Amino acid sequence: MRTIEADIKVLARQAAPEAITTLKKIMVDEKAPHAARIAAGNALLDRGYGRPAQAVDLTVKPWNLDLLSDAQLLELEQIVIVLEAPGSTQEALPAPSPRDDEMGD
Repeated sequence: MRTIEADIKVLARQAAPEAITTLKKIMVDEKAPHAARIAAGNALLDRGYGRPAQAVDLTVKPWNLDLLSDAQLLELEQIVIVLEAPGSTQEALPAPSPRDDEMGD
């Protein structure tokens, strides 16, 4: 399966110069619909500079760490390590495990 994914990436990257040229033609074509021109411009900017950072509104409720199990404390420690890593993103976070009170204990 990995070789198929790698092959697809290679083929897509080989087509990249033509795709970029096409996007640029659409972007500067004054007869093209505005939506198409905007989409092409955004696609070029995303590939050239990456997508812009998005703000996140996060409300944090203080935890009483004495109420957490050892497993929950270890999981929390791993989350803190991931968040403090350079270039970390929310996608890197592990999936939360069910809390003891949610499991019917």
